[in-house]
Formats: sequence, C-alpha cells, structure tokens
Amino acid sequence: IWLALMLLKIIIFKKLLISALLFLVSILALLGSLSYQQLPGLVQQLTASNHRFLLHFVEEGVSAGPEKLQKIALISGVYAFLIVLAAYGALRNAIWGEWLLLGILITGLPYEILEIRESYSIIKVSILVLTISGCLIIGSQLFKQQQQKV
Repeated sequence: IWLALMLLKIIIFKKLLISALLFLVSILALLGSLSYQQLPGLVQQLTASNHRFLLHFVEEGVSAGPEKLQKIALISGVYAFLIVLAAYGALRNAIWGEWLLLGILITGLPYEILEIRESYSIIKVSILVLTISGCLIIGSQLFKQQQQKV
C-alpha cells in the first residue's frame, strides 16, 4: 500500500508538471493570437539571432493562424485547470478528485500509445506504464470505496 501511494503521488506530480506546461502553452498561444500581426517580424528577428528553439514555436504559431491559436489556448488552459483540480482533489482524498484524475489518466492513454507507435523510447514506455499503474491504483481505491458503501 505504501508503494502504491508513493507511485500515485509521483503520477500526480507528473500531471502537475504537465499542467504547468499546458498553462504556458495556453498563455503563449493566446499572446500569439492577440499579436498575430507581429509574429512574422519575430520570425525574422529569431532567424537573425540564431534562436532555433524559439523560432520553431513562432513559426508553428504563424502557420496555425490566430483562430487556431485561440482554440489551442482555450483547450490547453481548460485541460490544465482540470488536471490541477483533479490533483488537488486526489491529494485531499476526495472521491470526486480521484474520479476526475482517473478520467484524465484514461483519456491520456490513447495519445501515449500513439506516441510510442510513432517513435519508441524507454521514457515513453515508462510514462505509459506509470499511467496504467495510476489507473489501476485509483481504480482499485474507488472500487474498494464502492464495496464499503454496499
């Protein structure tokens, strides 16, 4: 049981890191959509200053267009909020938080499998195993709670 709880906390921490990245994506996509006219100039500046990492993201924003950037901002922001809410609830042992976290973990499984199919790596497989373990741990906790009610 101790190992399962520790693993669950690691999974929650991983999800919180993902939510932080999603909030960042949301903010950057929103800023990109609001100042879309300035993005081509930024591409030129980044090309001249040899900032390839940032250049890639700005070019993606230019090719996406302002409407798609707004959708990305909304979806990633809402998903990040749901992850934080689920993590908070699960850490407080609230049943709604555990159900929400289970839902988030399950909805992420197809994407993690697709990632492995596209390019296999030990890290991606480890993340998939961690996610499946989290589903099993939370699912068994919720099942036990339901059995105690009956």
